[in-house]
Amino acid sequence: MEAGIAGSQKTRDARGATVTLPVWVPVASAATIAALLLVLLAVCAGWGAVRVSQGRAAGPEAPQAQAAAKGGAPAVEAHYRLVEVGDTLYGIALEEGVPMAEILGANPQIEDADVIFAGTRIQVPAHGA
Repeated sequence: MEAGIAGSQKTRDARGATVTLPVWVPVASAATIAALLLVLLAVCAGWGAVRVSQGRAAGPEAPQAQAAAKGGAPAVEAHYRLVEVGDTLYGIALEEGVPMAEILGANPQIEDADVIFAGTRIQVPAHGA
């Protein structure tokens, strides 16, 4: 038998008489709740309601890691980036280490810094030395 909480609830029937109804509330295990939360997260990510990301590679081949190992600022060439659901221009500037004004300057198609759309390809200018 499933775990649960048994009880009763008083209500009134169509004639106004008080009736006591049995109530059974199933209690899910922690594993079941965790599985349901993972499914909910996957559904929300598919709808674009949340952003699930692993971030950039930080292995020895990444320019950021090479520069950090040498003790200097990373030198990164200009590149293009695809805007993802949940991205903001400010957030991209922080992630890339480039001033937002420089990203705006390299992308004249962006008319309003507060409005960017998922799927848009933007140029991230070179930065670092």
